[in-house]
Order: sequence, then C-alpha cells, then structure tokens
Amino acid sequence: QCAVEHGLPPTYRGRRIVIAGDEQQLQPSMQFQARSEFVEEDEPSENEEEVIDTEAVEADSILRLAKTRFPQRMLTWHYRSKFPELIDFSNHGFYDGRLKTVPDTLTDGALAPISYIKVEDGEWRKRTNRPEAERVVEEVYQLLLKHGGAKSIGVITFNITQREMILNVIDARSNEDHEFGEVFTRAFSPPDANLDQALFVKNIENVQGDERDIILFSIGYGPDEDGRVRAAFGSLSQEGGENRLNVAVSRAKEAIIIVASIEPEQLNVGESKNRGPRLVRAYLEYARAVARQSEEARQAVLREINPVKDAHVGTSASFESPFEEQVYEALRAKGLQVDTQVGVSGYRLDLAIVDPNMNSRYLIGIECDGATYHSAPSVRERDAYRQRFLESRGWVIHRRWSRNWWRNPEREVEAILDLVARYQSKAPAPGEAVVELPESVEGSADENLAEHSEPQGCQGEWPEQGRIKAWVEEVRDGFHWYAIADFAEKGRLDKCGWAKSRIEARFDCERAQITWLNERKIAPNLYVQPEGSAEDDAELSNESEHDD
Repeated sequence: QCAVEHGLPPTYRGRRIVIAGDEQQLQPSMQFQARSEFVEEDEPSENEEEVIDTEAVEADSILRLAKTRFPQRMLTWHYRSKFPELIDFSNHGFYDGRLKTVPDTLTDGALAPISYIKVEDGEWRKRTNRPEAERVVEEVYQLLLKHGGAKSIGVITFNITQREMILNVIDARSNEDHEFGEVFTRAFSPPDANLDQALFVKNIENVQGDERDIILFSIGYGPDEDGRVRAAFGSLSQEGGENRLNVAVSRAKEAIIIVASIEPEQLNVGESKNRGPRLVRAYLEYARAVARQSEEARQAVLREINPVKDAHVGTSASFESPFEEQVYEALRAKGLQVDTQVGVSGYRLDLAIVDPNMNSRYLIGIECDGATYHSAPSVRERDAYRQRFLESRGWVIHRRWSRNWWRNPEREVEAILDLVARYQSKAPAPGEAVVELPESVEGSADENLAEHSEPQGCQGEWPEQGRIKAWVEEVRDGFHWYAIADFAEKGRLDKCGWAKSRIEARFDCERAQITWLNERKIAPNLYVQPEGSAEDDAELSNESEHDD
C-alpha cells in the first residue's frame, strides 16, 4: 500500500533494497488524492534523445514499479492457517495453487474449520442487517465465555455501516447487561495490553495485516423490503475489488465462522463485469461445503475458480517408490491404518499413521527418501526447514531411510511400532509439536555413537564447559553437521554445559553451519568438504543435492 512518491525516496539511502509486497492484496487508496498528469511541454530537438518511462509514471505503488526492474522471488510457505481449508480458496483463486500448506493432523471429516450460520430472519435495510449483527454479537459472546482470553477473535464486515451496527448492538447490550459489558471490555482491552490478541470489529478495507485465531464474517447482504437480494457489493464490485476478499478470507489461524442471511445461490452475479462478485459467491459456496464436510463440493468450487490446479488431498494407496509401498504393506500387516500421500502441493507426506485410539487424527507422519526427498532444492530445506514447518503444525515426523530398510526391514518396522506405542496414548493436540529427530543415513544413532566418540570429521577434544557453539563455529575441516544432533539425542552434550533440548541443539548447529558456509561462500551440503579437497560425487549423490 506504499505509493511511489512515498516509497521511492528512502530507497536512495541504502546500498541494497528488498521490496516485499503482494499485488493480490489491497492497493494504495487514491481517494482524496490527486496525481498530476504527465505533460510534454516541448518537442525534443533532433540531437536530444528522450525516453519516457510510462510504467514509472503510471505505477500506483512502489511494488509495481519495482517489479518492472528487479528480479522477483515468491515466498511460498503459508504459516498462518493451521488447516489447509482456511487458505485453499485464496491459494487457488489468487496464487495459482503455489502456496505450500501443511496437511491436517486430523483425518478427513474429523473437524470442520469453517462454519456456516444461516440467519433466517435477516434483512438488508439501509446498508445494514440488524438481525445478522445481533447473531454475530451473540456468537462472539459465547466464544468469549468458552475460551476467555485463550483464543483471539476478529469480526469482519463487508461495509462500514454493518460494522457500526455491530458495535451499536454491543453497546446496547452492555448497557443492559453488566456482565456482558465486562466480558467485551476485557476482550477489546486485554489486561496484558496485547493488542494482537484484542477483539476487533473492522470493515473489509481495514483488516489487512491483522490475524486472529477465530474470524467471524458478517456477510450482511440479504432480502430487501421487496424480498429481493441485490448483488451490489460496493468496493468488492469494482475492478480489483476481489483483492479485498482475498485479504479478508486469509486472516484466520484456526477457524472461520460465516454468518449470512442468504444462500450462495441467491446471488445473481452472472452479469458482473469484474471478478469480485463472482468470487464472493464462490467463497460462500466453498465455506458451506467445508461446513458440511462435503469434499466433493469443496473440490468443485476450487476447480471452478482455478481449473488448472488440483487441490485434492490424497489418502488413497498411491506411492512414489517401491520402497514406500513396502513400508506401507509392512505396517498394514501389523494392523495399523495407514494413509498415503497425505496433503497438498509441496507438503505431501509419504505415509501417515492413524492413531489406533483416536481415528479422527494422525499419530505419526513418515517420510521416505524417495522422489519428494531428492527433489528438494537444498539440504536445509529438505532436512530442517520442511520438518520444522511440519512439526510446528503438530506433526510427529519420522524418517525412514531406504538403505537401512534394505539391510534390516524387520528392525525398521519395530522402530515405527515403538513410536506408535510411545505416542498413541498421548497424541499432541493440533499445533503442539512433538519432535522426532531423523536417524543417520548410515545406520541407527546407537551404531554411529559406537563407532566414534565425537562427531565425524571433528579434530581435537570436546570443548570446555559452555563453549560448544563457539567450538562448532571454529571448526575448519570437513564436518558431518548432523552428528551433533545424534549426540544431543543421547544426552552426550550435558558434559559440555549445553543444557538444551535436542531440537534446539540441532538448530544451533545448523545456524553455526550456515555461518561457516557463508564466510567461505560454499553451497550447503549435508557433508562439507575441507577446502581444496575433492568431493566424492558418487557418495554425495545419494545423500545431498547442490545449490547452484
């Protein structure tokens, strides 16, 4: 939302510039502003060469101006929404399905993250809908009583008059009900002064940048005095108005509640020139399908707004390698319920084991070193970032290596069964991460530890008390960076005064590795070779990729 005249001057103060933005969200507002037209005063002489940069003159934001000159990189990981259903509509309608989302830890049909509440007596009068506003306020009140301050809540309306109506209803009830008023006072002004957790009621133009655990939409539109529903959506009907919808439907972290006085079919948007009204109807159809847990209807809406992309979340028996199929068959033979290729886009899990004690949730995600593993553009993304991302959404991730499987499949199956026994009675709640570090490619952690008393490639003794991070950063020879994670897992780092969890140990080692590599301008690999040494490409080909 930064206009060119505001954003351009600061760029001259830096040696480098990074401009971040999203053209699919709100653009700078031109309301109450006047921009001068370019006027050519004199004809250029024959000896003058004049180049008029029309793109620079016409650009309405520093982002659009930058895109005509600088290379671009799309940030594809979506962090906010805990359930793919909350972001799938935006992903397919605005980003061509390129956003990477994490699959649910809950199985199909276990929970609907979007609710659709129909207000039967709703009516559209003077750009407001009082019955709907009263229902929204009651829903918020019940959520506040249920969750207290544990869940943040936001209310979004499609126009400012409906927002004011909702606030008026809150004020009126607060005057009549002292307890009701206290609940909302605490919600609007949390005791800890954390504004990011405070309840808000905003119209769609003012919600960009906000996020809450639970978002309620007051659609507002309904039958008028004549019983007709008019498809007049104000700013949403204008060119680029669909960006407002994209902002609104992507604010929720855990749940969306739609409060509407109409069914989607009542909106006649076939003759609309712009995309906004058609997407409003499509989103209402999508929300209703999710609320009814109709996967077929949900997929139909996504195909309608983007016929090219397939948003199907697979749970059928499909495999990327014979290795995956063998693991699947072995686990099924042990009586476990296993789904395959769970998730969408870049975050499909090879296998997911359903909790034997709770069929509505997945217990463990299993990744095999197959096509997905070897297609990751870098080792850090494959081994650290991707796993960290999945674990942040409640997954227990366990990796199986094909090399170990060919050596002793029975032992590998027993290791998975041990994990199932460990976690099935205490499966994490959605969003609660339980870390399971991967084993070494060459063998189990116990075997590696038995072969050497310090991480591979390290020279000298273990560091003095409390100096392990500095010691890692000082390493100058080839180093198997993940060996320290194995030591952390076995508690061997205690003697160095590094009282951290094993996952913290791993990430600190990773940061030290990145520092070491950046200083030497070396592309990251799982094994870093000493400077001037020759790489064994045959060995590396099975365990890492190179970044160009």
